[in-house]
Amino acid sequence: MASLLYFEAFILPGLLSSAPQLVNQQSELYNFKAFMRIRVIGGIVFSMGFIAWGIVWLASGKVPVWSSICMMIGAPLFSLVFLSGNLRLLGVLLYSAGLLGVGLKILSVY
Repeated sequence: MASLLYFEAFILPGLLSSAPQLVNQQSELYNFKAFMRIRVIGGIVFSMGFIAWGIVWLASGKVPVWSSICMMIGAPLFSLVFLSGNLRLLGVLLYSAGLLGVGLKILSVY
């Protein structure tokens, strides 16, 4: 899911501006209601998982607070496909910063 959303946040806008014929968001696939439902449900489940994970990290005290908060805010912002592109981009940046914080903490332990 994260790689798909990264693609949508960073790669897809560039493709749309430089070669719009490659990505037709008016195609039958993007307008297919079942496809959109799956994307929305996947985003909600992804968001709930990272909110729960962030709460656990906050309670454990083993991960920086800023990292947990970035994950808890960033994951829902970028995984909910009905939000605007700028909000989703902000979400990717916050989510990535949260992952970076967790990675730095793991590196400091080992």
